[in-house]
Amino acid sequence: MIRRKNKLIKIAHCMSSLSGGVGKMIMNYFDNMENNDYEIHVITQDIASKEYLAMYEKRGYIIHVVPSKKEGLMKNFIELKNIMKKEKFDIVHAHMTVTNLFPLMAAKYAGTNIRISHSHLAEKWNIVEKSVALLTKLVATDYIACGEEAGIALFGKSRFLILHNAINVEKFKFNQDIRNEQRNILKIDNEKILCHVGRFTEQKDHMFLIEIFKMCLEKNENIKLLLIGEGELEKNIKAIVREEKLENKVIFLGMIDDVENKLQIADVFLLPSKFEGLSIAAIEAQASGLPCIISTNVDVKTKINKNVRLIDKNNKQKWVDEIFNALKEQRYCSQDEIIAAGYDIKTEAIKLDKFYKNKIIKLRNSR
Repeated sequence: MIRRKNKLIKIAHCMSSLSGGVGKMIMNYFDNMENNDYEIHVITQDIASKEYLAMYEKRGYIIHVVPSKKEGLMKNFIELKNIMKKEKFDIVHAHMTVTNLFPLMAAKYAGTNIRISHSHLAEKWNIVEKSVALLTKLVATDYIACGEEAGIALFGKSRFLILHNAINVEKFKFNQDIRNEQRNILKIDNEKILCHVGRFTEQKDHMFLIEIFKMCLEKNENIKLLLIGEGELEKNIKAIVREEKLENKVIFLGMIDDVENKLQIADVFLLPSKFEGLSIAAIEAQASGLPCIISTNVDVKTKINKNVRLIDKNNKQKWVDEIFNALKEQRYCSQDEIIAAGYDIKTEAIKLDKFYKNKIIKLRNSR
């Protein structure tokens, strides 16, 4: 066991918000490390999600809240630097992709020697974002990405470690009894269920989902849309659902801690993101055997199972047609492909644990 002066290795994970895929990924990884010798701090700009806050606190994570960059870049940076000087972290691991610059620069000023920039998005950056990304590379000591496209988008030709958005594959395995039980809880009879898991943000494009769903209802009224997640645009989408008189057709579940059970309910998984790296939600859906229809804006390596379709969002009718084709299919219940592709959390957790500890050993040997 590697410790710092007989204490746990002190690591700070920096993220924009407690909720969402990044927070879930962090919990997944550390929950599955055999020898978890870390004191975990989370530095965030938003703790609006009480559900996620409770999940972190239950695990003993220490939460720090800093002003958002919208409140002022200098205020954000100064508070980051003050926290890092006080806490003296061994490792600072930033998960905000292009804006990793701010926590990593603060970490450098505070004297943290291991500064990790993690890319979670395969987005096309504008000139300002590209400049910030370049500066981030100068202050980071190590690069990690959720997939090849996300890594190239932020780090270019520089070497980076691919750390998959891995899951507990067995937990998501399809179970007919759970499906029946969960459908009874939500009072779903024989309706076909289209499902989406993701934060209510511009990136996830819930407006597109609603438009496609309306087109599907014109063809078959025996369909419902299940939306799992929360976010700043949730109220807007709920208002649109009311305006379109779809309240009886769209189910909002909010933030839940049993996504694996709710995926059992669904018949097709939809992911129309405007941009995205490797999607953990899509990996979970595939582990559950669901047919998936995914935007071509998502990293192509998200497709593992044979029942996954990547479709251009410019062709809405194609989305509708493929949804109905997918509804005719049986679940693809083999999980071997998911494991072989590197999405088994136990294997990936060992990889991250070794990465951190090798960095600590290398740093100590260099002194």
